[in-house]
Amino acid sequence: MIDNDFCNPKLTLGTEFETKINVEQKHEIIKITKESEFITRRFILTPNHKESDYLMIGEELTKRGGFWQVDLGSIATVNIPKDFEFDIDQVIKELDLNLVEITE
Repeated sequence: MIDNDFCNPKLTLGTEFETKINVEQKHEIIKITKESEFITRRFILTPNHKESDYLMIGEELTKRGGFWQVDLGSIATVNIPKDFEFDIDQVIKELDLNLVEITE
């Protein structure tokens, strides 16, 4: 995967998989061959903050080898390198972002 699948939380940045062409002539995933090496978390962005507040975190994450994306204007998916030097929960707390994590 070159980004995160919005509908399937198992298909995140770096995941590799095999597909086959099904009867509808569409790709169908038959197995995951490599799990992503990133820690992936999803959050609902609150309208209490400007986009620039979130952009700052996203840019720092990207500089350090991570990735982030926003879907539907309010759902952020972050891919955190396992050796990321910052505690993302602490950063969220210090910036008082009050993000709600999507865990399912």
